[in-house]
Amino acid sequence: MKHLKRFDEELNPETYRRAGRSLQTRFKEERGAKLIDYGNKQEFGTYNIIFAKDNGTSGSTVILADAKMTNPKAEFTFQPQWKNRWDNSGKLIDEIKSAEELVRSWKAGSCELAFNISFRFMATEESKLKSKNTGLREWRGSAVFSFDVTLHDYSEGLDEWNCEAEPGEEHDLFEMFVADFHPEITLAMPKTPNGTFGIFADRQSALLFKRSLPNLVEQFDDQIQEIVSVIGGESEHIEKIKSLFQKVSLNGLYEDSYGTEHTRNVNLAHRWFNRARIASAY
Repeated sequence: MKHLKRFDEELNPETYRRAGRSLQTRFKEERGAKLIDYGNKQEFGTYNIIFAKDNGTSGSTVILADAKMTNPKAEFTFQPQWKNRWDNSGKLIDEIKSAEELVRSWKAGSCELAFNISFRFMATEESKLKSKNTGLREWRGSAVFSFDVTLHDYSEGLDEWNCEAEPGEEHDLFEMFVADFHPEITLAMPKTPNGTFGIFADRQSALLFKRSLPNLVEQFDDQIQEIVSVIGGESEHIEKIKSLFQKVSLNGLYEDSYGTEHTRNVNLAHRWFNRARIASAY
């Protein structure tokens, strides 16, 4: 710490984190936490998040109304989150693992043509000291919310779609795709063994996330291209899907009225994750 104070210029964020971890090993937990959080803030920014737990039909419990989180990460799944089935350990059952499986299931009418991107954030050391909740201490970060990205309005399958066509007309998969291609994003609750979730607590945090969103999801360009290519789609369809992430509504990402009589008396999970559209390509 003494050596750090000798420099007027800003150090590399990892230098602060390394010094903080060193202090923590010497039982100077609070001082070390401040250095680690400072390094993370410099590199990743800090997000204010209302962190809660879903209790099913009995509603939601707020774990930390002023949780501070950093270093967001994104994970991709070839199916919408609401459609997934999970076992008691949080392992995905009947997971669709490829674009080919997704398109085949959509063609058969057993799944929407959709994918999910789940977002994890690392709780700051400050927030970990405030709450001992295990959901804030996941080594991969805490799952906060996810995006269900639906690409097509029709989910009953190609055979059913053709049954509804004019007599004598029969269309292939590509024709069905282009006829009702309508990409949109809905905010979805993450699936975690402990039922935890979160939402941004203010507009500034939501705006910081929206600005970093294109970089977070860029790594999934290949998966998006694979889905469209299997159907026989074109580059314009890929670009419309990717444009969704620049059109996400800020108002759908944050809750700045938490603590009012209205929000205290509602099921927070139902209020936030109600399949409302937060982005559309059209």
